[in-house]
Amino acid sequence: MRDPALASVRSTSAPGHHVVLFDGECPFCTQSAARLERFARRGALQKLNFHADGVLEQFPGITHAACMRAMHVVTPDGRVHVGAAAIVQALRTRPFLGSFALVYYVPGIRFLADLVYDVVADSRYRLFGRAPHATCRDGLCSLPRVTPRKDRQ
Repeated sequence: MRDPALASVRSTSAPGHHVVLFDGECPFCTQSAARLERFARRGALQKLNFHADGVLEQFPGITHAACMRAMHVVTPDGRVHVGAAAIVQALRTRPFLGSFALVYYVPGIRFLADLVYDVVADSRYRLFGRAPHATCRDGLCSLPRVTPRKDRQ
């Protein structure tokens, strides 16, 4: 059974624009969020490091533990998408890429994309290191082992 602390919400406060909540202590995540911002429609996305003070308070129900598990995208109306589905939602801000991103929902593709996302997310510090400014929380400098997400949206 999954740890309830890792469960993500389906909706939160509506920011009025797309928001990407990413792990700013992970160089790979930071680069990926920047790349996602470049692929999205200009000005459509706001990147926020969820470790920064006050960020998660803007989005009730989204926990630090859930963000440590996967990137989150909050749509303008407050819907929350997690992991590979978050990437798809960010790409949907651009007409051509959005149409291409819908391939994610083809049976089998979503399963594989989610699996690859989960493996990379679970190993990101081991594979890509930590940012030099990163701080350890509660004496931990690595990701906790978690069971695969079952709450696909």
